[in-house]
Amino acid sequence: MRYLSEWRHQRLGNHWEEGKLYCDGKRVDLFDVRPCFNTETWFSVTLDEFMDCPDNMATNRQTRMIADLTKSDCYRRRGFKPAKRAYLQLESAIQNLQTLPFFGITEKRTETQHFFEKTFGMKFKSSLEVFNDSEEEELISEDEFINMMRFVELDIHLYLYANDLFQHRLEQL
Repeated sequence: MRYLSEWRHQRLGNHWEEGKLYCDGKRVDLFDVRPCFNTETWFSVTLDEFMDCPDNMATNRQTRMIADLTKSDCYRRRGFKPAKRAYLQLESAIQNLQTLPFFGITEKRTETQHFFEKTFGMKFKSSLEVFNDSEEEELISEDEFINMMRFVELDIHLYLYANDLFQHRLEQL
C-alpha cells in the first residue's frame, strides 16, 4: 500500500522537506502545509506518529496527485470544510482519470501491458510480469491497519473506480 511505502521511504531518510508545493501557479504557504517532524532523519518515527501528523502528504496522495486541486482551493486551510474538500478532490480525480488515454493497475500487469500496447501502438521488449515490487514487508497491527484506512479513504474510492474503468476499457479493446 502506498501509505505504508511512503512511511518506510521517509524513515530511510528520503523525505520531502526540500520539495516545494505549488498549486494554481503559486507556491503553497507554510501556514497551509506544515512539516510533520523537525528532525534530521525520521528513522525513529513510528507508524502511529506518522499518522498523527495533520499535514501528512501521504494522506490520500494518489487522489491529490490526479485531482485538479484548484477546484478544492488548493491546500488552503480556510475555505472548504474537510468533507467538502475531500469530495471535490475525489470528484476531480475521477474526472481526470476518465480523460487519460492510458493508466495501469499494478496488480494487473499483463492487462496493463496489453492496454498500453493497444493504446499507443507499441510493443514492450519484455513482459511487465518479470518486474517484481516485492520488498521485505514490516508487519503492522490490525489496529494500525484500521487507523491507517482513515488516511487513504479517498485513494481506496479512487482505486475501486479506476479498477472498474480499467476493466471496462479492456473489454472495449
